[in-house]
Amino acid sequence: MALNATLIQMARFGAVGLLNTTLGLAAIYACMYFLHIRAEIANLLGYAVGLSVGFGLNKRWTFASQHKVGAAAQRYGVVVCAAYLVNLAFVSLAARSEMNPYLAQLCGVGSYTTVCFVGCRYYAFATNASVTTKC
Repeated sequence: MALNATLIQMARFGAVGLLNTTLGLAAIYACMYFLHIRAEIANLLGYAVGLSVGFGLNKRWTFASQHKVGAAAQRYGVVVCAAYLVNLAFVSLAARSEMNPYLAQLCGVGSYTTVCFVGCRYYAFATNASVTTKC
């Protein structure tokens, strides 16, 4: 039964990831095209949209977390930063090797997603009371 619940969470996490990526990219393009915002600022705003959507949907739907929003958001931020650093390290090491840089980026997405899922499940939205922080 626990394996089935984990697989459902993984599927939901993947669906949320696709949605927040799509919405984040749409926000980036809308900022650039309609609002004529510089690419770097549009990128920041788009990522903020994607991270917000990802946090909200993963908290409520994927992991059904009962944690207070502030505490969960702080832990989610830690998880996302850790996942990004793992991704960056992987891509950086791959870039110094003979690996195709496009394949390295794809594998980096895999490392990011894995770290992010595990971190969300066992830390950011964990049901274990020992990680619950009151906000």
